[in-house]
Amino acid sequence: MLPPLYKMENYTHCAVDSDNYYCFVQARLTVPSTNLNIIKLIKNSSLDISRFDRNFIYRTLCIPKLFIENKSKLYSYSSTLVNQDIERFQLSAQIEDATCKKIKLEMNVYDIICLAVLVFYHILVILATCKGKIYEKKNGLKCIISKLSLVHTWKLRSKVPDTRDFKNLRNMNGSRVLAMLFIIFIHLAIAYNTSFISKPEIYEHVYRTILDNGLGCLPVLIVSYFFLVSSWLLTIQVYNIHEKGQLSFKNIGILIINRYF
Repeated sequence: MLPPLYKMENYTHCAVDSDNYYCFVQARLTVPSTNLNIIKLIKNSSLDISRFDRNFIYRTLCIPKLFIENKSKLYSYSSTLVNQDIERFQLSAQIEDATCKKIKLEMNVYDIICLAVLVFYHILVILATCKGKIYEKKNGLKCIISKLSLVHTWKLRSKVPDTRDFKNLRNMNGSRVLAMLFIIFIHLAIAYNTSFISKPEIYEHVYRTILDNGLGCLPVLIVSYFFLVSSWLLTIQVYNIHEKGQLSFKNIGILIINRYF
């Protein structure tokens, strides 16, 4: 009865012509006054906070440069494309907002610097991992580079701390590790779902049931638990260090590095 809430034109096909722009548009549906069923459906969706507002539809369109230079031309051309797409629903739409970006990848000086630093860092990590055992016996720069070895890092992270805090809170540390693994999984899922999606309309069905709502909010709960427990454990460590009279900038720096890195 209603057109898809989201729809995307193929980004790869649009990028064939470097003069094209990829535009995100928001359009308000216009429903004939005689179509009471559609009017009621849209009204109910706007009143239900668990559902998307169907007064609007969202599209990404491939727009030639000719229509980008003038806002009225952009809106008119976009409106024509959207209305052609939803014509079979016997509805029309009016463009209310449009944001366009050039297809061509543009890199500034800061992007190049960040990319160079990232590449250089990965080269050092690979070098340290391959030559770690040799560089560990050297002095100076080579010894410092050896600390970036993945083998060296794994040994440090997998070593069980022989501290009273860790022994007393062993179960809590175990649950923290599980939460950390879950957070890694969440980041992988986010990376996958933020990549190019050919059928974004599948997201219209998210949060429609209690199960979907629960699964959607679970990552927030896990992340909150992870940071809460981590902060609590860090507070205990700081208290014990202060109690022993060993609180210093060096120890604070080590705690911050262990906490965030």
